[in-house]
Amino acid sequence: MNLLLKIARIYLPDFIKKKKLLELFELTAEALQKELPAVRNLSYRDCLAAYARFSQTRAAEVLRLQLDPDAVKKRLYKNAFQLGEKLRREFRLKSKEDVIQLSEILYQVLQIDFSATASGEVTIRRCFFSQFYSPEVCALISALDEGVAAGLSDGGELVFQERITEGKSCCRATFKLKEESE
Repeated sequence: MNLLLKIARIYLPDFIKKKKLLELFELTAEALQKELPAVRNLSYRDCLAAYARFSQTRAAEVLRLQLDPDAVKKRLYKNAFQLGEKLRREFRLKSKEDVIQLSEILYQVLQIDFSATASGEVTIRRCFFSQFYSPEVCALISALDEGVAAGLSDGGELVFQERITEGKSCCRATFKLKEESE
C-alpha cells in the first residue's frame, strides 16, 4: 500500500471528506442537469444528508418523468469516471489492491461499509443511502459507483448483483480490472 493510502486509512479530517463529497455533489448535479443546492456552508454530515436527499429526489424525478434515464446514467458514469481518474493520479494507484484500498476509504467517507476481496468480490453490509433510495433510484445512481471504479482502475468494471435497496441483507458486486474482463 502506498503512503498516501496508508495516511488516508488512518485519518481523514472532515474538511477533506466534505471537499470530496462536494466534488461528488457537483458532478451529480451536472449529470442530472440540476443546480447545485446551497451546501457549501453545511457541515460534512449535513452535506452528506443533503446529498442523499438531492440525489434521491432528482433521480426519482428522472425516472418518474421518463427523462431519458439511460442518458442520465451515461452522464453520471462519465463524470464519476473522471473523478476516479483524478483520484487515481492523486493517490498514485498502481495495483488492484490500491484501488480496493482507496475504494474502502471513499465508501467510508459516504458512510458505506464496503469491503472487497483480492479476487474482486465486493460486499456492502451497510449503506447510508439505502434509507433514502428505492431500488430503481439505487440502480440509476449506482452508475456513479461504476464510473468511479472504472476511473480508479483505468477501465475496470464494477457490476452489482444484489442491492440492499432490493431487500437483500447486503449489496454484492464483482470488481474486475480491464484485463480481467477481456
